[in-house]
Amino acid sequence: MSTDDKTILLASDNISTQILIQDAIKHASLDHVYINVFVVQNRHEAIHYLKNKVSDDQHKDYALPIVILIDVNITILSDLELLTWIKQHSELKHIPVVVMSNSEDKNQVMQVMNLGANSYFHKSSSISNLIYLVKALVPWLLRDYDI
Repeated sequence: MSTDDKTILLASDNISTQILIQDAIKHASLDHVYINVFVVQNRHEAIHYLKNKVSDDQHKDYALPIVILIDVNITILSDLELLTWIKQHSELKHIPVVVMSNSEDKNQVMQVMNLGANSYFHKSSSISNLIYLVKALVPWLLRDYDI
């Protein structure tokens, strides 16, 4: 991976979601930009990954992810703990966080937005909705990279 590559951190233990996101990224990416999807299975793996990006000199050549996607179906409460942890760290809180869920519960939507999520995406049975999200998200995220 070169320093020009962009990474999306995907926190999801759902293999279908992982595959759909990776496929959508492939179709949404711009020709001259490579978008890498780094998948972690749980909040512990996500925190470990992000801590290494911030503090380990061996990883300084690689940029922080341009966005973090959290599938709140990873485990019951740990997903929201991950969001809280990200937003409490000054080196990370600027990174946009999109929370994805099967739930349409308005209380859950309000809770994740109050915790600092930038967006809430309801994962419907329609693959086209997920592809639409990624196609809208990638160019918006790359706007600050003069691409």
